[in-house]
Amino acid sequence: MAYYKPKKQSHHISDFDKFKKICEIKKVRSPITMLFCTKDLPDEWLIDVVEYKTNSGIVSNTYMITAKDMDRHIKFIGNSGWTNIKYF
Repeated sequence: MAYYKPKKQSHHISDFDKFKKICEIKKVRSPITMLFCTKDLPDEWLIDVVEYKTNSGIVSNTYMITAKDMDRHIKFIGNSGWTNIKYF
């Protein structure tokens, strides 16, 4: 019996169009953009953080944080050089 390895599914940023956008952060001369969004309406307790390539829109990483930790997380990212912050 042959071993079947499933193909890695790549997501696109358009998969997150139905989410409510909260914040978008970009780094100067970086190909990566970070998007803070939520699908947890109306509570907005869980925030999805999506890292994607700016030009192609291919998602490279996703994780979740709680809403009360979002300001701390944005401040931490800002200290790492991510400066272009856009709130929606």
